Amino acid sequence: MRALKRERYTLSEIILIIIFNVILMNLNIYSEEVSLIKKSLQTLKEEKDNVARIAAIKILVKSKEKATIPILKEIIIDKKEDFKLRKAAVESLVEFGKEGIDGLMEIAEKIFESSLLPISRGESRWNKFDEKELPFIIEVINSLTKTKNSEVIPLLRIPMTVKETRSLCSLLLGEIGKPSIPLLLALLEDKDVKTRKNAVIALGKIKDASVVPALIEVLKEDKNAGVRVEAANALGIIGDKKAIPYLEEMRKNVFLEEEKSNLDKIIKLLKEKK
Repeated sequence: MRALKRERYTLSEIILIIIFNVILMNLNIYSEEVSLIKKSLQTLKEEKDNVARIAAIKILVKSKEKATIPILKEIIIDKKEDFKLRKAAVESLVEFGKEGIDGLMEIAEKIFESSLLPISRGESRWNKFDEKELPFIIEVINSLTKTKNSEVIPLLRIPMTVKETRSLCSLLLGEIGKPSIPLLLALLEDKDVKTRKNAVIALGKIKDASVVPALIEVLKEDKNAGVRVEAANALGIIGDKKAIPYLEEMRKNVFLEEEKSNLDKIIKLLKEKK
């Protein structure tokens, strides 16, 4: 019998074969990904099982499929949808970057307005959100402020008129940073203790030396001890030595050992700062 002739390939031919196989493999992977995205979009739109829909959202966010954005917005607005699904939709929308963040900002005011309850004139200076919607409203506020986008600030206009969310907004404004300083400074005069306290905490988080005089004023004048303590902490975080004499004066009027110890640490830290 005649021996079979063994095929021999040149180096360039071997390289071409390898490249071809890699391309083929990538095409197969891409095809599978496209199929998975289509199935996930279908699940998100049509499936009744919310666990499956949340799983579909995770797949679509990972793939950065832009067709997901309008579907997520519809889910967020629809009050009949499950809370966990709506929460997942809000958190996922901002993960799409600018387009997703813009999408959330676009519908935020509508969400806030549609959740307000009618109140009689003179009944209260506060607006009220529907209690059923309040946990979801809080999720929306959290997601908006985490974007660190200054355009979020005017969107908080309605939540700032609701007692249950006003103090939360004053705290979360610290996430946005320097653009929120004017509003936070105004909130230092707020009648609500928790709102003032959270505004002080937010200013400490921003760490901008321009707010030191305002925080010193809080240290000297605010009638609530808890607010004054937070002002001392904020001044310690910012690290401006101009605060030292005011902190030392405050210490003279503090009776609790724990508070004295805290002030001692802040004063020491500032004195050691170069």
